[in-house]
Amino acid sequence: MSDEKEKDISGLLRGGGQPAPSLDAFDGLDEGEPLVGLPFSKALGMRLHGAADGVAVLSVPYASALIGDPDTGVMHAGVITALLDTACGSAVLSAAPKAPGRGAGGASGAQTAASGEDGAGGIRATATLDLRIDYMRPARPGGRVIARAECYRVTRSVAFARAVAAWAPMPGDAAAARAPSDAADRLVASATGAFMVDRSPDPTVRAASDRAPAARADGQDDGAAGPAP
Repeated sequence: MSDEKEKDISGLLRGGGQPAPSLDAFDGLDEGEPLVGLPFSKALGMRLHGAADGVAVLSVPYASALIGDPDTGVMHAGVITALLDTACGSAVLSAAPKAPGRGAGGASGAQTAASGEDGAGGIRATATLDLRIDYMRPARPGGRVIARAECYRVTRSVAFARAVAAWAPMPGDAAAARAPSDAADRLVASATGAFMVDRSPDPTVRAASDRAPAARADGQDDGAAGPAP
């Protein structure tokens, strides 16, 4: 990835209540990596560009299988819903505090948690409790739709996130010449949602803890063999 692209993705992943970047920042992103942890997301062709510190950036490239209106060729609204939902969930997973012996989340955390493994900060999974989406305009044919989500609050059992989805040309795509001059005209939808947080401990860790001998008040371990009578 070039220094310019690294700078772009760094700006898109800026969180912590700071102003959201302009939609112009969506231009120039690389193709990302396939989001393989969720079979449904993989089937839609979702790409993960980054996830860190409570902010995630995902995209869905345009494909004929995703067309919702054959007459206009625009992408189905259900794809936009799935993209925003997944982006918010990835942002929640990356917002978790660093756990002992674990990484700080990020793209790998989003991938592993999506595949059912223990995620960052002890969060094993998220589930959508409520998701409101406001559609601004159809996703024009060609290019891709990029979603940026930010988790702005995490409680013991619920996390809150917001996101925007906008149309953008693929790198080197001829559609870039037909892109709207006003970045705001690319805005496809916005979303806010609440997500249940599962902080269940890793079963292997819990099993080891259950097998460990308990300490007695006299300083001896229950599981330790005492001296022969």
